[in-house]
Amino acid sequence: MKIIITCSLLVVAVYCLHVNDLSAQTADQLIDNALLTLGQDSESPELGPVEFELIDAPGIAITEDPNGFMWFGGSDGLYRYDGHEYVHFRHEPQDSMSLSDNWVESLYADSEGMVWVGTFGGGLNRFDLETNTFTHFRHQAENPASLSQDTVTAIIEDSKGTLWIGTHGGLNRYDKKSGTFTRYLHDPEDPTSLSNNQVRTLYEDAEGTLWIGTGSPNLTETPGAGGGLNRFHPETQTFTQYLHDPGDSTSLINNKIMSLYEDSRGTFWVGTSGDGLHSMNRKTGNFIRHRFDPKEPTKLSRPFISGSTGVEDGCVGFRCGGVSFIHEDPHGILWIGGLEGGLNRYDLQTGAMSHHESTNSSLFDNSIWSAHESNDGTLWIGAWSGMYKVYASVNSFPLFQNAGDFIISFTEDSDHNIWIGNWYSSLYKIDRTNGFYTNYIPQENDSTSLHSLSVVATRIDPSGNLFVLYGNGGFSQYNNSKDSFEHFFMAPEIRTELDNSRAFVEDTQKRLWVGTIEKGLYQLDLQSETIVNHYTKIQDDSTSLIDNTIQVIHESKNGDLWIGTENGLNTFKKNSNRFSSEIAFQRFLEGKFINSVFEDLEGNIWIGTWGDGLYSFNLITGRSQHYSTSDGLPSDKVAAILEGDDDFFWISTSEGQRSNPTHGKISRFDPKEKSFINFGSHDGLPEIGFLNAALKTHDGLLFFGGVGGFTIVDPTKIHEPIKHSPKIALTGFRISNEEILQAPNGILERPVYLEDSIELSYQQNDVTFDYTAFSYSDSEQIQYEYQLKPYDSEWVSARSQRSARYSQIPPGEYQFRVRFIDGRGAYSANEAAIGIRILSPWWRTWWGYGLYALVFAAGVYAVDRFQRRRLIAKEREKVHERELEQAKEIERAYQKLETTHKKLASAHENLKSAQDQLVQQEKLASLGQLTAGIAHEIKNPLNFVTNFSDLSIEMIEEARVELQALSNQLATEDRKRVDETLEILDDVKPNLEKIQAHGKRADRIVKSMLQHSKGGTGKRELNDLNAIVKEFTNLSFHGMRASKQPIDVIIDLQLDDTVGKVTLIGEDFSRVIVNLCNNAFDAMREKLSENPDENYKPKLTVRTLRKEDTVTIEIQDNGPGIPDDIKDKILQPFFTTKHGNAGTGLGLSITHDIIKAHGGGIDIKSSCQGTIFSVTLIT
Repeated sequence: MKIIITCSLLVVAVYCLHVNDLSAQTADQLIDNALLTLGQDSESPELGPVEFELIDAPGIAITEDPNGFMWFGGSDGLYRYDGHEYVHFRHEPQDSMSLSDNWVESLYADSEGMVWVGTFGGGLNRFDLETNTFTHFRHQAENPASLSQDTVTAIIEDSKGTLWIGTHGGLNRYDKKSGTFTRYLHDPEDPTSLSNNQVRTLYEDAEGTLWIGTGSPNLTETPGAGGGLNRFHPETQTFTQYLHDPGDSTSLINNKIMSLYEDSRGTFWVGTSGDGLHSMNRKTGNFIRHRFDPKEPTKLSRPFISGSTGVEDGCVGFRCGGVSFIHEDPHGILWIGGLEGGLNRYDLQTGAMSHHESTNSSLFDNSIWSAHESNDGTLWIGAWSGMYKVYASVNSFPLFQNAGDFIISFTEDSDHNIWIGNWYSSLYKIDRTNGFYTNYIPQENDSTSLHSLSVVATRIDPSGNLFVLYGNGGFSQYNNSKDSFEHFFMAPEIRTELDNSRAFVEDTQKRLWVGTIEKGLYQLDLQSETIVNHYTKIQDDSTSLIDNTIQVIHESKNGDLWIGTENGLNTFKKNSNRFSSEIAFQRFLEGKFINSVFEDLEGNIWIGTWGDGLYSFNLITGRSQHYSTSDGLPSDKVAAILEGDDDFFWISTSEGQRSNPTHGKISRFDPKEKSFINFGSHDGLPEIGFLNAALKTHDGLLFFGGVGGFTIVDPTKIHEPIKHSPKIALTGFRISNEEILQAPNGILERPVYLEDSIELSYQQNDVTFDYTAFSYSDSEQIQYEYQLKPYDSEWVSARSQRSARYSQIPPGEYQFRVRFIDGRGAYSANEAAIGIRILSPWWRTWWGYGLYALVFAAGVYAVDRFQRRRLIAKEREKVHERELEQAKEIERAYQKLETTHKKLASAHENLKSAQDQLVQQEKLASLGQLTAGIAHEIKNPLNFVTNFSDLSIEMIEEARVELQALSNQLATEDRKRVDETLEILDDVKPNLEKIQAHGKRADRIVKSMLQHSKGGTGKRELNDLNAIVKEFTNLSFHGMRASKQPIDVIIDLQLDDTVGKVTLIGEDFSRVIVNLCNNAFDAMREKLSENPDENYKPKLTVRTLRKEDTVTIEIQDNGPGIPDDIKDKILQPFFTTKHGNAGTGLGLSITHDIIKAHGGGIDIKSSCQGTIFSVTLIT
């Protein structure tokens, strides 16, 4: 069964009948009709919605200073507003530089940064932003150059920089140099004077002409009462007056001028009291009256309260109605304020107008006073109830609530009907040919009706059939020709399995897939109505489903299924029939709540998460991208994603819980610029908590639905917000979290937002900077970044926090910078900056170092003086000591001289002795040569001696033989003579033998002498070591015996027969034996001379020993021994213990050299019992 609904139940039946008469409509008409169906016919569809936000500030006067602060004035003083906090200025009787009066009537910020404040009865005030003080300008009766009157109603600075002030007592021109005023007053006798002294408004047009509106709008007067419009001629200092003429319909309708404005098309608008909206031809001076017509309430006119006839002036008490202001916004919409009439908006291009008052808008009252558009594009409306921040949009986002309040799915069929699934209230169809809604609901006893109210998903299968999935299990297929439903999978056991179904898709292989809540994924066969496969999460199995709660199923162009769960993303490969989450992109999404999956025309996969923003993934390159609120996304809770025909992506987001989302927004994403433009309630978007229900129709309309209904976006009619460059400023400065206020000679001599730099001591290194962006319309979306250079190497994200604190900053020069990111994700064109210098401790400053230098210099000087005195005293003492020392030194020098003299004498003696020794050596050398010669000469006689002695002995033996033979023949007497002769021969024979022996000995000595003197060949040869030792020991002994001081020495030769022959230079080694023996003889002679003890017997023991491959020669004496202190010196050249020229000191040195040349060594062992020289040779 179906129910056809043609209009909302909230609309009267007359209008419903009107809708029923409609025939075919376009998509645009569908939107318009929907708006009308919802009863929103009170506002022209050409104008976007508007929202008024009342802030806690008065609404009489308003301006903006060059820094971006808003200033509001009313009956309780002056307010400065930064978008978050107020600074309140009031009159303080004890402070002469405070506000002169608490009733602020007018405000203006001039080009020099001064804020001018006009009060009601308190004169004019000039607020100096640098000193935070007010300068008063009051009327002085005796001073014609003073302000003409103290009620200041209007202030303006013209294009030449001249300040004009309107009062209840005339017009004033202020000379900034002299501080004086020139008055322009009404003169009844002068028609070129000001038409009335009660100046209400001032305006300079594009040509530089100054216009003055006069008259008291708060008094109920006739239209022709005092007032009028005035045009100032500076060259003549005169005025042209424009007044009400009862007989002239092209004149002003009322002389009480309240507002003046020139729009972007050059139209000059004049607003007066009463029904007084005019457009003026400034060339002719004629006016066109735009009067209110109750028959055409949408026609351009001054604002009137609903139900007004247009006849009355609209006075309420002392306030009379009229046009309080006229202002054009950047979209070409003219805003017309009505005193006691509300507010009108008029589109200069289309002629559409809408009216706003307390009964049909968020305005709290109808007494509208003033308007101002701030630098960031925010429109401010001042009213009797306070100041309003206005959010107006040129875009329209219609709200559809007819299809229920929990939209979960959209589908468009081949006839372009829109099917809408509602989780709690069944199925809807919108017939776009006639705009009718059809609601399908279950009917008892009708098996062809909808089966359940819980429609969670709708799909058109490849054959063009509509399939409906129910949340409590089962499917229905819609038969268009019969307008009925056929049901599938209705068996109880299957419906139990499919309970809590959430999403489904029929893939290109005609497999039906159903995702459930907490039960996993099912593959169904539609023909047999059976479950083919059931897939669930398997612990520790990466090829299984990642989570059992499935939110979305999408079949990609390559046939793979992308399955979004509450805990990540799975891919079901069509070829392998298995799940995969191995792609790095999928692993990154693990644990994320996947809310929507979308594939764009280029094959990129877009993933919307609930809480972690938006992801895109390129299947070919494998590259992914993440977008969040820091990139301009309005919320990280992404509901749905669509790709428009305008090459932009349209994304719906929400806040709150997914089961009950709120504060939905729609964002347009530019994939080239990577930027977002966000649309919310301030842009006319209805209050919908978006779910992942979205649809793009065949003609490019975009449907987004959720909790509270759905809306439709036509991308071709969406206007981009006008880009502004809001300012940002520092608003506070704290040290150790204590606010620092400006003060003369203080840390801040001016407000912090005007300071270029701050200087602090090293103890003031805990600082906090407060800042704000003057983006009043989207302050809740502003994200901040700051940096303290060079302390911070990169920008620090503060998100929405409006302060930055630094502690323990080292001394040095820094610059604090802050910037912001707006709701579109774009960085601000402006940034606020201030230098900060933290001084070093005094002990680390230049003058500290100078003090150190001074103290050091003084110390050095003092130390120098002290040291000088000390040194002088010490020098004196030293002089005295030196005198004594010199005396001692002289004495020591004398002694040293004497010692030196002795040493010189000794050296002289040594030198002389050395000379003598050299001479002796020369003599010895000569003697050696002489001895060699003599020995050579003696050798021949010795040969004769030995030879003839030997011959004589032989002859004696022969003579004895002959004599003995002769004796036998001789007589006795002759025999006796022969016997005597034989006895003589017996005596001669021993003597001859002795001569022979000594001759041979002498021959051997001569041979040794000759050999010793010749020096030999220098070649090593095998020599009988024992023979050399024996021979030259005897030679040394006989040499000693032949000397002047011979002694008796016992020679003990202990020769080892195993020594044998040794390779050595015989003539050299003989010197070793001779020198060592001579040295021993000298030692024993010395002991004998010093101790003439009869028991002392000098003894020389000479040994030879063989041990393996070495032979040792020991020469031992029993002399006095060698003292230890000279034992190591005796082998040194020229060292001797002999006195005078008794020795040269070369004997033992030569001996040592000869032994080393033979590869041997010499060892000395000595005691008081004697000395042993051991010579060791390697054989």
